Amino acid sequence: MPFYVGQDATVKATIRNPDGTAANPTSVTFRVKPPVGTAAVYTLGLSGNISEEEPGLTYNCTFDLNLPGPWYIRAEGLDGSASVIGVAETTIMVLGSKIV
Repeated sequence: MPFYVGQDATVKATIRNPDGTAANPTSVTFRVKPPVGTAAVYTLGLSGNISEEEPGLTYNCTFDLNLPGPWYIRAEGLDGSASVIGVAETTIMVLGSKIV
């Protein structure tokens, strides 16, 4: 499904340990990098952009798409000592409008 400038995108991340089990992170952070500029950082419990779909495993991050091009998203699950215990990455392509 294509995304268009002006839409909100919701990206789902499943945070697993290397053995495939649920990571159960104590903190979850999404880094969202638009085509131009620096990455925005969203942290579970500190920003309203992240929700838990399946606690300890699956998280959603919603953000505004204001530029066309590739957007890079990285979700990190951290343990109590702030060490990364699980990572999920994806890229979405945002299209500009041919009408507006």
